[in-house]
Amino acid sequence: MKKHLILLLFISFFLIPSLALSEENSKKSHNWFLGLGGHAGYEALELTNFGGGISLPAGYNLTPNLSVYGVFDAFFSRKRQVNYAFLSLMPAVAYRFYKGLSVYGSAGYVMMHPSQLNRLWDGRTNTNNFYHGLKAETGIGFNHKFAPNIIFSPQIGTQYTYMASDHLLTPVIRINLLLTL
Repeated sequence: MKKHLILLLFISFFLIPSLALSEENSKKSHNWFLGLGGHAGYEALELTNFGGGISLPAGYNLTPNLSVYGVFDAFFSRKRQVNYAFLSLMPAVAYRFYKGLSVYGSAGYVMMHPSQLNRLWDGRTNTNNFYHGLKAETGIGFNHKFAPNIIFSPQIGTQYTYMASDHLLTPVIRINLLLTL
């Protein structure tokens, strides 16, 4: 299972963007992009608690309407004196269908680490438990270019996570700032 997941991530992050560098697309400007964003959500099934975190998208615009990218997410939540840190790495695709409106979907690997420390950012961990699973997200967004190389991209979506025989469902609001290269 892990070998297949690593192969899928390798193909998504390295092979697809390199195939996109055809002679026609390489003449266009602003095809590559990097981003930084924040997101917040409420896990509705297991944790039943709010959380938030950061996201780091990076990818390539194959056409003016179609993008492929990878997203690294860190999501933090707390319930009953236990901190939960979720780290995920997902390949994604977005399709812009009307004046900046887009639909997106992603699926990939997620790792969760519970800890009973008082602070999430404390480097000392008191547990060795790491749980691995799969995560998928889908939603709708809007891309607004407010500078030649900067795009403001709010999104509303739903994440589904399967980990350690648990099903997590998290509606999320995400705001990304993208820098086109």
